[in-house]
Amino acid sequence: MAECLNLKVLHSVINDAQSSRKTIAIWSPTISAALWYLKTTTPMYSISDVAKKWVEDGLERDYPELMKKIREEIRGCHNKGWHPTISSINVPWKVEHSFSHLAKVTLLE
Repeated sequence: MAECLNLKVLHSVINDAQSSRKTIAIWSPTISAALWYLKTTTPMYSISDVAKKWVEDGLERDYPELMKKIREEIRGCHNKGWHPTISSINVPWKVEHSFSHLAKVTLLE
């Protein structure tokens, strides 16, 4: 079922993401072991960079319109030097959650 994008929440999370260093944590011993193995055995391997790419790729695949609007708003804020109101944005999106591929990952960007 498609839902309208909650603009108040979107505006709030964009402001939070730009003003503070938010992190996420996910837990799975299997994925954690694999990532730490790669970090230990691969020169210059960055768990954070790889996790960031995987999460962004998944969000782009599952929520393309949401990611497009977030990027547009963030780009607009940086280009204009202010935080515009986004009350005119109305984008339908689907809510689907899958927790079958969880790993403990902390993004530091």
